[in-house]
Amino acid sequence: MSIYDIDYSKVGPRLLPPDKRGNFLVGLIAAFLTPIQWLRDLWLTSFRTGPTAQEWLNTTTYAKYDQVVYNIFVYVSLKDNNTDVPTDSSSWLQIQSNFIGMSERILYNCQTLVLTYALNKRFKTVFRQPNNISDIYIGTFAKPISVFVVGGVEANSSKVYTTTSSEYVIDSYTFAGYVNMTIFVPVAVYNALDPLPANCEIIIRSFANKYMAAGIIYTITTY
Repeated sequence: MSIYDIDYSKVGPRLLPPDKRGNFLVGLIAAFLTPIQWLRDLWLTSFRTGPTAQEWLNTTTYAKYDQVVYNIFVYVSLKDNNTDVPTDSSSWLQIQSNFIGMSERILYNCQTLVLTYALNKRFKTVFRQPNNISDIYIGTFAKPISVFVVGGVEANSSKVYTTTSSEYVIDSYTFAGYVNMTIFVPVAVYNALDPLPANCEIIIRSFANKYMAAGIIYTITTY
């Protein structure tokens, strides 16, 4: 139980003086607070824990107040016998901008297993525990061989011995950034994200970048 799990039907009467907690006033307060409870459940519950709503289907007729997930958003129906697409603002009200609850999203990070789960959850593909391969999976790459460094002080310099050194000494060096990891996405999933191919990578990066540690360079590849 959390302090955010508020039941106004219980809180309201408790705020009344003990001698005012008769059936009439308790019922009256409950009636006044019912709309507030409905709004609280509509917005805050699904924001914190994620909605229980299912994906919108064009073959289903929805009743008033039914909730659905469409793309990444959560909508509530504003009318009975609703067959309209959720983007129709006259028939649906968007109540969440992300179908993944906040209490789950704050646990995401760029560890390979965690990020793999998060990507598959966000793009509604299948996550599989290792050593099985998820629909969206991540390939990581070892750091390239480091180069010999002569620093301003001994502590910042590479070590050199009679027949060897701590790093390789070569004729030419490149300090260009190298790719740490690649996100592999099924081509059908990738292409379905947006009609414009350039936007597909932007959509994936807009999610992955929230959890990527600074300095990590990654690419996105379809298969």
